[in-house]
Amino acid sequence: MCSGQGLRGRVDQQSVSLPIHGKRAIVTGGSRGIGAAIVRKCAEQGATIAFTYSADAEVA
Repeated sequence: MCSGQGLRGRVDQQSVSLPIHGKRAIVTGGSRGIGAAIVRKCAEQGATIAFTYSADAEVA
């Protein structure tokens, strides 16, 4: 959940906790940037993850 004062203003973020242990997720663009962070976080919390990549299988 995010709230803020526009794109260039200060943004306050709150952590959202969802019960995802044992769930399955598909993340597109999961090998870099935000997608990779989502993959890692979901995996840490016990979800089974499938993700896509576009260029480099070794990085994925």
